[in-house]
Amino acid sequence: MTGLQILLRAEAAGVRIRVDEDGTLRIEASSAPPAELVSLLREHREALSACLRHDAEEAEAMAAFYAAPAGPVLPSHDPVAEGLQRGFWAHRRGSSA
Repeated sequence: MTGLQILLRAEAAGVRIRVDEDGTLRIEASSAPPAELVSLLREHREALSACLRHDAEEAEAMAAFYAAPAGPVLPSHDPVAEGLQRGFWAHRRGSSA
């Protein structure tokens, strides 16, 4: 099972997962999550963390790209492309776990 599949299962169960500043996975739920889901979260912690970091890197790249001032000269690098590439490779590493 991939990190994305587990995240989708968690979402369906009403569980929100995030990575805090220390890199620790945190879950939030209005009621206790099913034991099977908790077991999956523990077992696939690295893949989940990679998926969530992937999203954060893309969001930062998008913000940097769209916050850049417009002008006649394009930037020497494309932060969106760089963020997408970092996210792609983070996802690939996470899906092989």
